[in-house]
Amino acid sequence: MITGVAGAGGQLKFLPRDSATREEAAAMLVRVYERYTSKLDWLHGFYAFSSYSQIDLTASMDAVSVGWARMEYDPAAGPVLNSSRTNGNDWVRPDDPTPATDYWDTRSLPYNLNVYASAGDSIPLPDGTTTSTVAAVTGTPEARAQAVAALTAASADYAGLTIDFEGLKGDTIKQNYVTFLKELDAALPQGKTLYVCVQPDTWYTGFDYRGIGEAADKVILMAHDYQWTSVPDSYAGTTNTDSPVTPFASVYEALRDLTDPATGVADRSKLALQISFGSAGFHVDGEDRLLETTIYHPAPSTLALRLAQPDTQVVYSEEFRNPCALYTTEDGSRYKVWYENEQSVLDKVALARMFGITGVSLWRIGNIPADGAYDVWSALLTQR
Repeated sequence: MITGVAGAGGQLKFLPRDSATREEAAAMLVRVYERYTSKLDWLHGFYAFSSYSQIDLTASMDAVSVGWARMEYDPAAGPVLNSSRTNGNDWVRPDDPTPATDYWDTRSLPYNLNVYASAGDSIPLPDGTTTSTVAAVTGTPEARAQAVAALTAASADYAGLTIDFEGLKGDTIKQNYVTFLKELDAALPQGKTLYVCVQPDTWYTGFDYRGIGEAADKVILMAHDYQWTSVPDSYAGTTNTDSPVTPFASVYEALRDLTDPATGVADRSKLALQISFGSAGFHVDGEDRLLETTIYHPAPSTLALRLAQPDTQVVYSEEFRNPCALYTTEDGSRYKVWYENEQSVLDKVALARMFGITGVSLWRIGNIPADGAYDVWSALLTQR
């Protein structure tokens, strides 16, 4: 956001009890106007699971990241880059990727290799202790060097790399991860891009936004999936179903922290807000009381069908800036579902612009509402 009055040297001053001069007021109004009227200048999409059905949408994107690799750690062998189905890996390179890669090559659309890893898994070590993949891969110079070498070699077939290491917490991993990214950035051949995905630091305290921004060409903020992961048994029989996927206040906090003048990414042109099309649904009775504690996650394709039903009711929460749909299935069951629609996405895009962020990333291609009455894609294109 606009965080103060510009003083000598360009630094911002917060002066809530002072009056602005005519020049200061004019400068603030110009900055607000410029952000309010700015357009999206970078649109990125993740191409991963079941994405080919929407490959035509990528023709209107500026870059794509393909989810075809996972970083793993073997206590005996060290860091290993896995693009096969071994070890239960879902981040698999297709046997024949050319239908997708040829499509992008003919359009000169850059595509990065996305590499996923978790800091929340548990890997047993020979001494009886455990570690996580991210902690092990980034924890020593030797492990970092091996991982960087594998990643650099893998980048040869792509425009660059997108690093999606998730679940980072604590100061140790925070320092090691930035060191790893800077070593990777230095090792990548000239012309290769490095994108880095980050999570909100409300819970995930292992992301050094300032340091990551120095290493990366793009930083993608995954400010989504705030919905409940479980429902207390005591909620059954109540109308407590407020579980928006992207509550506006939480997204604001994430954007604020990412752009903090002291600790955030310094170059805001590198930033992109990610939009995910998740959902959180609840089985309710005729008076909207919870009948069970199961959380349902209908896909956008399912939601599109339900939203087309004439008896479906949609309410847009002004507090959360998320829509909630109430619909009845063929067997008479009623469901209340929080999700993303055109209005909620454009509200977040407008908020990001006020922070000087004009990039958007989409998770994921193949899952983007782009048809009929449920068409977020067309709404996004109006912001270009």
